[in-house]
Amino acid sequence: MIAPGRARGDANADAADTARFALDALSRLARGRAGRVLVVSAPAAPAPAADVLAAYAGDTWRLWAPPQGPEIGGVGEAISVDETGSSRISGLKRRGGEALSALATATHPGLRAPTPRLIGGLAFRPGPPSPSWAPLGDASFALPELGYQRNGDEAWASVAAPLEAALDPRERQRAANKLAALVAAAANDPPAPEAQPPVSGELPGGIDLETWRRRVTAIRRDILGGAADKIVAARCRVLQLARPARPLDVLRRMSARYPQCYRYGFARGGAAF
Repeated sequence: MIAPGRARGDANADAADTARFALDALSRLARGRAGRVLVVSAPAAPAPAADVLAAYAGDTWRLWAPPQGPEIGGVGEAISVDETGSSRISGLKRRGGEALSALATATHPGLRAPTPRLIGGLAFRPGPPSPSWAPLGDASFALPELGYQRNGDEAWASVAAPLEAALDPRERQRAANKLAALVAAAANDPPAPEAQPPVSGELPGGIDLETWRRRVTAIRRDILGGAADKIVAARCRVLQLARPARPLDVLRRMSARYPQCYRYGFARGGAAF
């Protein structure tokens, strides 16, 4: 929960308190050698998760933002679980469970921090991806190095550090400072999104609107007739932009315009979904 009196705008005091707590917590966990990865959580100001992530310029981030319930996001990867092939789901469950069971956690006094979660997604069907999607593979879940969660007017920030790194005092300080910077980012106004790039053209392909309407009519007929319970219709358009668009800025504009929708994004190695 948010500590008493904590609100957006108290960034300096919150960050200093967070850094002191995180350094002490990481030192205690490292001495105890209780887990392979150490996770320290602290209270943060509530803000849209995409806005908080926008303060970071890296290309590795993950975001899950439903219309109701907690928003979960993070940057970097402290733990990654990647699987391929038809057994990717069972592999994710097994290796993901093993990864989470190897965590050692500490939370700020009085804080009811949520359980750490892996964030990611998987392809409907396994197989060789296109070059632009190759870094994401068939299935990819990760525990972010820096995590942020918001649920209503409550918010939490976390840092995850491998035990081997946390045994080094300099690395512990670096991790504590990163958590403090994340708390400050949540409390401060986010950077403004870049202007939406204009569309310079559209690549051929896809189907025309009339064909789409006929297909939707046929789908409705099959469902009403009992031939199927659910049919997913998809229509693809490939647009050329005058300049590259920042995926996080796209998500931020979507959140502002369509808060009733599920918004999510995963980015790694220059690829984003």
